[in-house]
Amino acid sequence: MIIGDSKNPETKKRMVEMASCYDTLYIRTTDIKGSTKEALDIYGIPCITPESGTPYPVREEEIAFHHDGIVNVMKYMGMLKGEPEMRKEVSIDPEQVRLHAERGGLWLQKVPAGGRVSKGEELGRIVDLFGDTLQVVKAPFAGVVNNSRTSTVAYTGDTLLYVVKA
Repeated sequence: MIIGDSKNPETKKRMVEMASCYDTLYIRTTDIKGSTKEALDIYGIPCITPESGTPYPVREEEIAFHHDGIVNVMKYMGMLKGEPEMRKEVSIDPEQVRLHAERGGLWLQKVPAGGRVSKGEELGRIVDLFGDTLQVVKAPFAGVVNNSRTSTVAYTGDTLLYVVKA
């Protein structure tokens, strides 16, 4: 879950509450441009950016994540009757590390997004077209895999995944 960086504490509080309407463990604050952050900057409107799943294939659990979250936000905002089911414990801006491809090749991910990992655990590897290993990617600390790559092809410097410290 992503929220925009706001200097207004009430606006930030509202965005955290809106994000907590989703079944998410982490909220990341960003200053990224070209997203819902534009409405926050221009109009002062609290905005969230829920992300889940991959472009293909569409999975029922990803649809449910967005559906249930939207329904809860609408209840939170008084657009629907009832009380929203809000996540009580959400980590805001937890420590995370971006792991990237040191060489181009095929990315074979071993641990899916959302998977818990131990320090040093293999998360995946980059292999060449013959299957020879070019890079083994290991967890820098105990945590949860997040924002994993959706494409098997990886070029030098591409993000493979993030590990969020848990």
